[in-house]
Amino acid sequence: MRGIGWDDSRTPDFHDDLLIVRVHRGAGAAHATGTMGRGLSQLARLERDGHLRSLHVLDHRAHAPAATLRHALARASAHRGREAHTGSVLIRLRHTKHRQRLHQALADDPHIHWAHRVPCRYVGAAKAPELPVQRMWHHPAIRLAEARAMRAFREPRTIRVAVLDTGVDRDHPALRGRIARYEHRIGGVHPSPDDIAGHGTHVSGIIAAADREIGVRGMCHPKLSVYKIFGDRSVPIVNAGKSFRIFLVDPVAYYAALGDCLRRGMDVINLSLGGTGASDPHERALVQSLIAAGTVVVAAMGNTTVDRTQVSYPAAIPGVIAVGAVGPSGMIANFSRIGAHITLVAPGESIWSTLPRQPGEFGFAIAKDGAPLPGPNPLQRNVRYDAWPGTSMACPQVTAAVAMLLATRGQMTPAEVQRRLKRSAEPLAAMRGKRFTPTYGAGRLNVERLLARTEH
Repeated sequence: MRGIGWDDSRTPDFHDDLLIVRVHRGAGAAHATGTMGRGLSQLARLERDGHLRSLHVLDHRAHAPAATLRHALARASAHRGREAHTGSVLIRLRHTKHRQRLHQALADDPHIHWAHRVPCRYVGAAKAPELPVQRMWHHPAIRLAEARAMRAFREPRTIRVAVLDTGVDRDHPALRGRIARYEHRIGGVHPSPDDIAGHGTHVSGIIAAADREIGVRGMCHPKLSVYKIFGDRSVPIVNAGKSFRIFLVDPVAYYAALGDCLRRGMDVINLSLGGTGASDPHERALVQSLIAAGTVVVAAMGNTTVDRTQVSYPAAIPGVIAVGAVGPSGMIANFSRIGAHITLVAPGESIWSTLPRQPGEFGFAIAKDGAPLPGPNPLQRNVRYDAWPGTSMACPQVTAAVAMLLATRGQMTPAEVQRRLKRSAEPLAAMRGKRFTPTYGAGRLNVERLLARTEH
């Protein structure tokens, strides 16, 4: 077993070279007639001087790069509707020195509804414990076999589940035939289909892997769609004086995937990702629109060993089911973030699942000149199978449980699903008789109780 030693606290909150704005309907006309405010005028000057790397219109009906500012504003103005996730433009600068001044100018522009920095989103897993535990221990812990043995149980083959992650090795023996759709070219972003980090393959396997080789299996067989929302190249970051290269969520692919899930009417979305940068209005509006449309959104609380009370998003967006991690003893994992927004916990230490058949890594530490450091610095991963820790591993167990709930007990609103998860959660000894704590939420996932006809 080769543990992944990434800590959320190393990653910056926001992208240095990105801004996102939502335009008013008249923004396109203002550009055409030369009546722009200070912010759009400054943006036009940056474009003229070659300081804009790209402009991308964000809308669940039309995610596409724009050739010019004029085209971006015209398209965003035309697509701006009553929905809060329409009419947005992502601005990528060539030089980070322009961001702060441009941000302020855009915020004051009468043709801009809001301007916001773009938060970093990423995946991570905490360092694995030295002593391995029983393989697939998490299934008995959440009473999976008992739930599947219930007379009323129905396999969630028609329940539409989406995983937004690093990709998936859909030809892995345990995942062959288990992935209904794989989108790796979305929103004008065109990475390869390879899951380099392996995180998405691991998450997908926790939900849906078939037991075909070594006894590693998922929880159920839903109609699973996987979206690759990461690029193929790790990006350099500097945090606390140390330099790293890691894989970050591509904001365009992320927003486009959320929009596609909204358009397709997904039943459940798994977001084993996050970041401490507060949600920009576009991310928040997309997530809330999904919930309002009936989609259950499940997100990981996040991992850190520095300040576990620091909030991570999108888990902290209201209405999202936020999942923390516990170990075999039922005690909270030493990396699991905590907070009042937590819903419940699920097993998150030494969770066995699938990995891509090809080698890969999470990233690596680098020297100041950008060269890889010597020694055991690459955050390499194993291939085919491994046991990983993290709230990212706890999250898909709840996602799978929700899919089984919807198949067995019928459609429910996200609020009803969250209520049932809380009421059916198993109280843990460390909660000392309390029905809810910021560490454990309502308790540990219990699939048997969740699927029972009567609520506990």
